[in-house]
Amino acid sequence: MDRFLGIVVICVVVPCVLPARYVPKWKKQACEIPTSQNEHSHYVCDDDGEVKCLPGWTGDLCDVPKCRPGCDPLQGYCNRPGECLCKLGYYGEKCNKCIPLPGCQHGYCNVSFECICHEGWDGLFCSDREYYVTLF
Repeated sequence: MDRFLGIVVICVVVPCVLPARYVPKWKKQACEIPTSQNEHSHYVCDDDGEVKCLPGWTGDLCDVPKCRPGCDPLQGYCNRPGECLCKLGYYGEKCNKCIPLPGCQHGYCNVSFECICHEGWDGLFCSDREYYVTLF
């Protein structure tokens, strides 16, 4: 008698269940209140409950305004999209120009409130002429 070796393959079909995508509680709560009821919201929620920022806003809850392009990231800031407000000691459209030390007469600055004297000038306010004495 021949031996019949049979291999039985059992296929088990297990339904593949993908884990639900995690949505943080704050995002769910943000999308539960209609944005029309929250005048300070700068976002909309899509069909999946994802927060989508309105143009000009960024951050997790779209509460950080995007400043004017070119606004100095260290010396400028904004409260609304597209503006560029300067911190103390700086000025200009992009807040990239420093204000010299008050009283600085013949000098300039690289950082706010300093007074670097132009050639031929000296002193705290660059108000003293440099005199060179030549000896023969």
